[in-house]
Amino acid sequence: TVRAVHTLFPLDRASSAVVVVYEGFNPDIDRIADPVARERAIRDLLRKTLEEFRAVVAADSSHVTRVVTVPSSLQEALATPAAVNALLAAAEADSDADGARVAVRLGLVAPVLETESTRSERKKNEGQLLRDQVEVKGLAAAVDRVVAELARRAQDAAERERLYAFTAEVTVPQPLMPRVVGRSRDNIKRLQTDHDIEVSIADNHATSVSLLTLKGRVESVAAARDELLAMIERLADQTADVISVAANIHKALIGAGGRYVKRLEDKYAVRIQFPSSRARAADKDKDSDRDAAVTALGPDQIQITGGRKGVDAAKAELLELAAYEIEHSHT
Repeated sequence: TVRAVHTLFPLDRASSAVVVVYEGFNPDIDRIADPVARERAIRDLLRKTLEEFRAVVAADSSHVTRVVTVPSSLQEALATPAAVNALLAAAEADSDADGARVAVRLGLVAPVLETESTRSERKKNEGQLLRDQVEVKGLAAAVDRVVAELARRAQDAAERERLYAFTAEVTVPQPLMPRVVGRSRDNIKRLQTDHDIEVSIADNHATSVSLLTLKGRVESVAAARDELLAMIERLADQTADVISVAANIHKALIGAGGRYVKRLEDKYAVRIQFPSSRARAADKDKDSDRDAAVTALGPDQIQITGGRKGVDAAKAELLELAAYEIEHSHT
């Protein structure tokens, strides 16, 4: 006999619900004229269909349900349908065609995802999971593969936590913190990406220093710490000096297209600012490592900022060139 019943299976692999729908073309039911009797017959047909589904599942010894312990931190990474689908794909348990369909229920999120309408039904048919438990339901072979994949991921997560548990602390003087952190935390983000570490910041405004805590692998933390200390040393050495040189020879000091001043900046790792460029350069580099206290420049002044040795050397060259220009070109 044609039942004319359509079965709907959930797209959400965390759900075990099955819906049966009467399509309206069953001859045995269509011939019933009384509407009440027809509805009763439809309900009986759907109930029997569901009972047969349950009987088949109960009789099939290959269909199993297993509850395994999985750390909450790993469950958080699985708390989306896409993540669960990726887990099933990795375990080769994502194919409906070969009967390997598996449902996964996370103890960490199952209570949160419940609604009032589904809570009583769940309590009747499912055991309450603990937060560190995961339920895997389906054909035994597929369930075994999913459980094995969960165990592998849990072991990898535990090993990563062990390897990445080393910490080191770096103290930073408060005045240097904005430049150490960088605009929009760019310096911190770069450290985290380049060295595969975590960086947390503890600002204590009651003291003169801030604390950076680095966490990761031993060698990565050591390299990041060395880089930070070098940056702090460089920033602490920053100074600014202003020299007075007649404005009419500034063009000669700058050179064609800024060539001479650029050579000095690159050679001594300094920033040289003339009155016309001071405001633009200060705005552009206000969060850079070379930034220092910027003073208002007069028309005859030139400001040099950078490390102390570099500033002194660049200053000496500029004054020497200025003296040469005055002697040979400006009398």
